[in-house]
Amino acid sequence: MIPDDNTLTTEEAEVWTLLRNRPRIFAKNSWWLAGMTEINQRALRKIVQALRRKGKAIGSSSQKPAGYWHLVDPEEKERVAAQLRRQGLRTLETAAAIKNSTPEEELAVAQMELL
Repeated sequence: MIPDDNTLTTEEAEVWTLLRNRPRIFAKNSWWLAGMTEINQRALRKIVQALRRKGKAIGSSSQKPAGYWHLVDPEEKERVAAQLRRQGLRTLETAAAIKNSTPEEELAVAQMELL
């Protein structure tokens, strides 16, 4: 279930208000968001991550148009979700290599940590 906007912090609500209903062609980068909100760029990245974890569909890209936008198209949501899954799997592979274990072993550890 996606929480309503009443569960957002003041800063999260401020950022979400700027991104909500903004399509990719009008993506806004962290410099713009920082100027509009007076929140530094590092904090903005954390806020975007928190918003995503609260179910807000926010896309991001470093390619033109670079920045953040509101994901509304189901195909675009699936593409972004697949990209995030691949990123997570690459991170598990790196963790496995560091520990001389397998990605499957690291996945099992991660699944236990989620419980």
